[in-house]
Amino acid sequence: MSTSSPFVPDAVVPRYRGARATIDPDRSRSWLGRARPIVLAHKAMFVTSLACTATALLLQTAMPRVVMAGIDRALVARQASLTPFVVALVILALTRAAVSFVSRYFLYRVAFEIEYDLRTIVYEQLTRLSFSFYDRVQSGQLISRANSDIRSVQMYLTFAPSILVQCLSAVGGHHDREAVRFQYRAVLDRPVAVGFREKDRPAHARHLHSRPAQGRRWAHHS
Repeated sequence: MSTSSPFVPDAVVPRYRGARATIDPDRSRSWLGRARPIVLAHKAMFVTSLACTATALLLQTAMPRVVMAGIDRALVARQASLTPFVVALVILALTRAAVSFVSRYFLYRVAFEIEYDLRTIVYEQLTRLSFSFYDRVQSGQLISRANSDIRSVQMYLTFAPSILVQCLSAVGGHHDREAVRFQYRAVLDRPVAVGFREKDRPAHARHLHSRPAQGRRWAHHS
């Protein structure tokens, strides 16, 4: 005869795993510091996602440089063929697509894993509380914390480092802009210089090259 309660099943094999880590019990730390063990439990996929994100940004920065080199060397200077630059762009595009896919896959995988761990921790905590606790606390507050609050924390822990890595690409973009700014400044300032030279010419010289003067000369010769 079994002495256990019929309402508490024994030897139940869980269908799903438990949380890989738990919240840091030290309440003096910030909420980000207390949630760090959960993030570090998925550090392999998380670091891989961030590395792939940085690689994709570097490839995206390199593509305009290849286009610039192709235009300067193959179309303007006629020193090389355009085919190697096209092949390099195709390889960079395919590599960036593959790296971006891996980055997004692992990023969302980590996001759902963290959300699963947080929900599991909250559910285990709720099952350990007494019935008097549920008499004092409204069920709507518990549902809000178990849904919207967990989703907000999960999105911040997952996407904030990725956004930070993307913001760091602005440093490389600023370096590239500074490198080519002096090259394009001569081209952009050339019409202005021509305009100033035209303005400095004598009035009778500008009059001879005006459209009415050219029309009168053409009518006189015809």
